[in-house]
Amino acid sequence: MLGIILTLTLQAAAPSPAPPSPPAQEPRGQLTLDEGEPSPTPDQALLAAIRTGTLADVEAALKRGATLNPPGAVNTPLMVAATRGRVDVARLLVEKGASVEAVDTLGRTPLWAAVYGAQPATWELLLARGARADSVSKQGDALLDYAIERVQPAAVAALLKHGADVNRPSRNKLFSGQTPIMRALRLGQRDVVEALLAAGADPLTRDVDGVDALRFALRGGNAELVELMLKKGCGLRQRDTRQRTLLHLAAADGSRAMVELLLSKGLEAKAWDSDGKTPADLAVGRESEAIRALLGAPPAPAGK
Repeated sequence: MLGIILTLTLQAAAPSPAPPSPPAQEPRGQLTLDEGEPSPTPDQALLAAIRTGTLADVEAALKRGATLNPPGAVNTPLMVAATRGRVDVARLLVEKGASVEAVDTLGRTPLWAAVYGAQPATWELLLARGARADSVSKQGDALLDYAIERVQPAAVAALLKHGADVNRPSRNKLFSGQTPIMRALRLGQRDVVEALLAAGADPLTRDVDGVDALRFALRGGNAELVELMLKKGCGLRQRDTRQRTLLHLAAADGSRAMVELLLSKGLEAKAWDSDGKTPADLAVGRESEAIRALLGAPPAPAGK
């Protein structure tokens, strides 16, 4: 069967991998059928033409009555064109009536596909044709969140230029009300952090755990971004909803460097959270013993 399945994935809390290379462009030419092969439906022919055919093949499929905005589709023809960077095809589809706001089964528009495929020319076309920069998926993430997770700073800049909300907290349960700047800090994307700040991002906003953007700079392990958040007024002595200090959280991240940094700022190693635990009690990872030593705690009991 001819067709394409496009899978757009949002990364969980771990840092995202480097942005994907655009899908390999297969040689394009006049589409032909092998002897005995059944004739594809117009919709199948359209997807095949977008993938490997010529613009004339796309036009021929449209003349046969291919559906431009199939309801409930895994991906629409415009999404396929967007993710592959077929700007000529995307332009034709929009001119023929393809909706720039048609959504897939997860509520994502063709603009998401362009970001997924790292296709600047395509996302600029879609934005120029009225695609919403503040699109939100059924998972509760905004397109701006997605562009940050995909490590697409050019897409972030384009979305900000077209009015994406820089302070919208995510409704995705995986991200606990994090704002775009929190995500960028966690991923150590300094250029994106600065772009978000310039666009009005508020680093003092707190997530559902009660912490502001400084906590995410610490999680990202970037000392320069930590200092930047302190200059922006983030609270060094803040506590989360479980009364954990930033030192508790850095120890729980297993980050020796961030523990050292916080100690140099004067945070107390002997602070207790609501469970009666100190930062040393939460130390994990390969550097856990080094962290415990920094915090003045004895080695953890064997087996812990």
